[in-house]
Amino acid sequence: MRVTVGIAAALVLAGCASAGHAACVADADCASGRCLATGACAAVGSTGATDAGADSGEPRADGGTSAPDGGVSGGTDGGAVDACSAAGAARIERKAVPLEAGASAPFEIASDATVNEAGTTGASGREWDLSQPLAGDQRVTVSTLAVAGRWFAADFPDATYAAQLAQSSTNLGVFEVTDAALLLLGVVSPDGGLGQTELKYAPPVPVLQFPLTVGAAWSVTSVASGTYLGVFASATDSYDTTVDALGVMATPYGRFPVQRVRTVLSHAVGLLPATTTRTDAYVAPCFGVVATVTSQSGEAQADFTVAAEARRLTK
Repeated sequence: MRVTVGIAAALVLAGCASAGHAACVADADCASGRCLATGACAAVGSTGATDAGADSGEPRADGGTSAPDGGVSGGTDGGAVDACSAAGAARIERKAVPLEAGASAPFEIASDATVNEAGTTGASGREWDLSQPLAGDQRVTVSTLAVAGRWFAADFPDATYAAQLAQSSTNLGVFEVTDAALLLLGVVSPDGGLGQTELKYAPPVPVLQFPLTVGAAWSVTSVASGTYLGVFASATDSYDTTVDALGVMATPYGRFPVQRVRTVLSHAVGLLPATTTRTDAYVAPCFGVVATVTSQSGEAQADFTVAAEARRLTK
């Protein structure tokens, strides 16, 4: 049994910038010359207080608009900043990450792609650049799916949504969102029947823990058991996750202030040798995960250069 479980599709973003507003880090990133506190460019030619940031009325991850009082506490100095403010990238609260059923966003997804996970040092500090086309890119709309009414719904009563785990497989991850974490509850096939897959994790796997801050780390060893292609199966998965860096990620959509969340998955079936897979997720306030890079199986280098899958938010 081999079930590839990463966090590439665990967080599908709603995005706080309207469709006509590109993402930005500094005013120089915008044709209008104004980067709002939400991380979106002001419209060309716009003027007045609406471009000021916190009271701009820009859409927010929770579906409302940014509040004049500054929103939730998200700064490292204890001050109040809007949950979707670029200034909050050093401490990303749960409210600043859109996690719900029914969200969707377009991504460019490439397989066997050359990447640079070490990044570079630029004017904004640590920088990673996945903005250019990669060989074999496919534009894919990634969505979070409501669980109610699906064949596996009764077995996951606490689930918030399901999402396809990787472009190379139709299997869905089943996730629960709490105030403190995003939890992977199990893996299922899209359809039930004789050849169905339904694996439950015990305990659930914390994909993200909030608030996200550089240096945060968590680990879990969980047993996935149930049916795989209609046959009873069991595997032991160990996840080691670290929030290791703060910087800027460039995607086809734009540039984002991000935290990098690195996860190493060790997957063992019976007495067979465990296999290791690495996933780097780049999490931006307001938008959620704007890029993920997953290594080939057996990758030993943390800053690997060949990705089994690289996905980046696009326009």
